[in-house]
Amino acid sequence: MRNSTERQASRSVGSALIRSIVLFLVLLPLIGAAWAPSALGAGTTIGPRPASLSQEVQPAAFGYGDIAVKTKKSTGGYLPGACYRAQQASGAYYYQTCDYMDGANDGITTIFNLPIGKWTVYMSFAPTGFYFPKQRTGIAVTDGGVTSLVFSLFCCSSEIVVRAKTSAGAYVPGACYAVHQGSSTGTQIAPTMCDYDDGKNDGKVIVSGLYVPPGQTQTWVVVQNFTPTGFTAARNRTVTMTNGATEYANFTNAVISLSPSCTYSSSTVHALGTVAFTCKGFASYQSLTPYWDGKAAGYGFCDVQGRCNGYLSVPATVAGNHTVVVKSDSHSTSSKTFTVVPAVQLSSDKGPGEDGVLVYIFGFRAGEHVTIRQQGSSTILSGPVTTSATGDATAVLIIPDGAAATLTFYAEGDQTSVAKVTFTRTGPAT
Repeated sequence: MRNSTERQASRSVGSALIRSIVLFLVLLPLIGAAWAPSALGAGTTIGPRPASLSQEVQPAAFGYGDIAVKTKKSTGGYLPGACYRAQQASGAYYYQTCDYMDGANDGITTIFNLPIGKWTVYMSFAPTGFYFPKQRTGIAVTDGGVTSLVFSLFCCSSEIVVRAKTSAGAYVPGACYAVHQGSSTGTQIAPTMCDYDDGKNDGKVIVSGLYVPPGQTQTWVVVQNFTPTGFTAARNRTVTMTNGATEYANFTNAVISLSPSCTYSSSTVHALGTVAFTCKGFASYQSLTPYWDGKAAGYGFCDVQGRCNGYLSVPATVAGNHTVVVKSDSHSTSSKTFTVVPAVQLSSDKGPGEDGVLVYIFGFRAGEHVTIRQQGSSTILSGPVTTSATGDATAVLIIPDGAAATLTFYAEGDQTSVAKVTFTRTGPAT
């Protein structure tokens, strides 16, 4: 048995441990607040411009829930096509979604996985012909719960179709717009609308749900309050609005001189191969097309900061050097030289002796006469076959009989092209 001194020491250690745990629990909220990510923008009734359709700010919360929003006509019935944003009570923008994103587009929109707490929900895109409803504040999200909201919309609203183009007529994707009453500093009368808010990001966006009293005419100013990278800011546009009208605001963004560049996973390739690439310095939200010797061969896409990812599909082509240029609607890279090396593939890489396989030859020079032989032997097993104008051909190879072994075969052209391939012989012919 322990003596009294040991028991006293044990009680002292236990008390100290309990005090440490209590102190940690008291300080935990303060530590979480100190290390919480900073807010992305000050809280306003229209919300700051997000960097994408889904931008997360993780608050110090434990548990998650959903908000299910039903959009209805004031006269009854569901109204499809709306988009909504949820904003933390603290003002940090958190998430946006649209009715069609669940594949139904049925007037029921669910904002998933919001941290528990109080939220403000407002409509960021109103279906054509309907007014924006008032935002809803203090919406409680509980752990594992689904909070239901109903927004009722009234007809008939006005709308502005906004289009941004370069002077050459190419659409400029990725811009954001605000509508003000009277002047560019007047009251903002609709939530900031970004090109990608309609899910298309194509240089065209409709600012809908705008109210003009019947019989009145109002002057509104449309401001491009976010201009994509690679373009100059566009001048404001003034529109004259009446009840239920559709007006147009056309913006022109001049292209800024950029020097984009791309990095490739390899510059030595096989015909019919694929090469990944990354780029920087392009304009925002640009689609990219790599051109192989002047012909489109692949695809890429850039984010808001002009950083891009894509792939290059090497076509059927002859051995030697080739040039690649990556282009967007407004900019292009300098040319990059790729070297195509000959290659050969078998229709099967394993089988018994005397098995017949097809030999696919590609990346050789045009018009080459190609023969197939086994490593260490001068005996021609197949060929010659003549390659096409793009350096490819097909031959038939009968695998030499013998015990199980790994065999190496060479495809040799009469213009110095050569490639090798291996075959696993599983044993003699049966």
